[in-house]
Formats: sequence, structure tokens, C-alpha cells
Amino acid sequence: MFKEETSLAVRDREGDTANGGYHLIAGPGGSRAILATSGMLMALEFFGVRTFKSIGGISGGSIPLRLFAAGLSIKQIVDMALELNFESMLDRELSIATVIAAHYRDGRYRGSVPSKGVFKTDRIGVWLESFSASWPAGYWTLAVKDDAQVLLTGSGVYSRVRGEKFRCVSSAAPPIGLSIQASCSVPGIFAPVDIPLESGEIMHLCDGGVSWEGFRPTSVAEEFFCAKPGEIIVCDVGPEPGYYSRLLNSAWRILCGGRCVPPRGRSSEAENEMLVVSPVVTSLASFDFSAHSDKKWQAIMEGFAATTRALNTAYRLTEEQYAVARNTMETFAGFVDALRVAPQGELSEHTRALLSHRGILD
Repeated sequence: MFKEETSLAVRDREGDTANGGYHLIAGPGGSRAILATSGMLMALEFFGVRTFKSIGGISGGSIPLRLFAAGLSIKQIVDMALELNFESMLDRELSIATVIAAHYRDGRYRGSVPSKGVFKTDRIGVWLESFSASWPAGYWTLAVKDDAQVLLTGSGVYSRVRGEKFRCVSSAAPPIGLSIQASCSVPGIFAPVDIPLESGEIMHLCDGGVSWEGFRPTSVAEEFFCAKPGEIIVCDVGPEPGYYSRLLNSAWRILCGGRCVPPRGRSSEAENEMLVVSPVVTSLASFDFSAHSDKKWQAIMEGFAATTRALNTAYRLTEEQYAVARNTMETFAGFVDALRVAPQGELSEHTRALLSHRGILD
């Protein structure tokens, strides 16, 4: 059904880049990150940006990039993002009240994250493993243990605390599905994931998005893959927009002791040289895993639009490329306005036809 596992060399196809390849990164954000990152991939493919030295992501952003690194086509990735209901892969284990009570009793005042979660994500890990148990060359994901970042790769497991370099804690590659499952384990919402090391030790890991780098874990590519800032493309959907979402995040941050929500992080001078894709997704929420395809398309197209804006601002598009993309985005915006009261599914049908006609999603 799917392509066999391939190395990243497959991604060096007809396209070309001025510097011989990029390091592709996608940050956290649940459904917003999954869909916007899929839109970013669609744009990069359309614009001929197909050469990548490394590919990695955390939390929601790790899922489409795992599929991409495995060799799936952009159409396959977009179709999966539209059709899959990740909520159906979750198994409820505890109530949120039970999780919070246990955290207050056992860990909040020690500055730790909740040791339990409302849902178990085992079936998501199994699904991710089903494409192939092997790691694509150059693919990585990131999780957190206490105050340390834990880098999970095909060459082993590495750990570091802030201000230090990664050190190898296991030369054996962990299961890739379990690794991405750990990276997606939002504290308190999803149960922490246990990763076995070759020493026999078990690491209890949670969402990589709650480390000090927050939505842009770019230093992983810089340190581990020797990436230069100008070679990095990063998708950052940022905190969930809207007053209600900010209020909810603030309340959750207080309830769980300040360790359960990705920090905004600090911008560095190096980020000015990076190609930062910043989609503003408002059609659905981070944990809206069962949204209708019409809302999902809006998130995907925002990822496409944000990538177009970033590439154009960096003078990496031709006038013709930008004109086609801009006209496509304007046409899609017209669809959204015109079909607000139309039956569900019409926006999806019109959008797919538009992208096919423009040669963006064949």
C-alpha cells in the first residue's frame, strides 16, 4: 500500500537549491502542526525544494515529517492528514480530575510534569511503526525527560540539559513509532512513554515541545547535524491563537506547575537567517483531531500560504512561481467566503480540484 522505507537521498530529486540541501524541522501544535506541516510540504514540493540533509520534528510536527522521510508522496501525506481521525486511535485511561489530583499529590511541587495522562497513545505508535520499523536516514524526533532534551534517532538516543552538548546514552536505535509517540505525549493529556535503552534503563519521556526551545527546536539541527542557520527551514505554528485558548493554556500551566505548555522561546540572531514558516491556523484547535475535512483544508492551505510568504520574502521564488501560488491562495480564500453556508464537503471538493488544476497536488 505504501512505498518501502527509503533514505533521504530519495528526496534529492529533480529540484535544486543554492546551498545543496536544507535541514527541515517542524514544531509542536497538535492538529494545527500536523496539517500546517503537510501544507508546508506541499508548497516545498511545488516550488522544487526537494533536497534535505536532515528531517526532524517534535510532537504534532513529527508525524507528517516521519511519513515524508519514509518516502510517501505529498498526496499520500495530505490524504492521510485529511482522512485520519487520530481521536479514534486514543484510549481513555483516566479522567482529567484524577490526573490533576495525582499530580498535586505526587509531583507538582517538585517541578515535575504529570506522571499520568488522560489518554494512552499506543495505537498511534503502532500505526507509525507500520510503515517500516527502520529509521529513515537523517530523521530525528525530540522528547523530554525532567529538565533534559532527549534526541531519538536511528543511530541511538542522546540527552542534554540546557547549555550542554548532546551525549549518547544508548547506541541502539529505539523503536521509531514509540519514539514519535513519546514526542507527542503532551503532559497530563497523554500518558508518558517508556523508551528502553541498551543498558536496561527505562526513560520516561513526554512531549518534546515543553523543552526550553518550545516551538522551534532548531539547535538540534545546528549541533547534531552541523547545520548552518541559512540551511534550516522550520515550521512554527506558535501558541494557539485567541483569548479563550490563551486563558486555557494559562490555567493549564498553573494547574500542572508550569511544565506542561510549550514556552514561547527566545528569538536569536541566527533565526534571522533561517527560513521560518509561521502559519496562523484558526480553523481548528490543537486537540481537534476529528475536525471535518473542510476545516482541515483551511489549515493545510495556511501552511502552504505561510511557506509561500517565507520563500518569497527570502527571494527564493521566481515571479512566475509566486504569481501561481498567490492566485491559488486568493482563489481558495474566495472559496472559503463563498461556501460558508454551503453543505459540508463542497470546500474540500473545490480545493482539491483547484490544486490538481494548478499542478500543486497531482
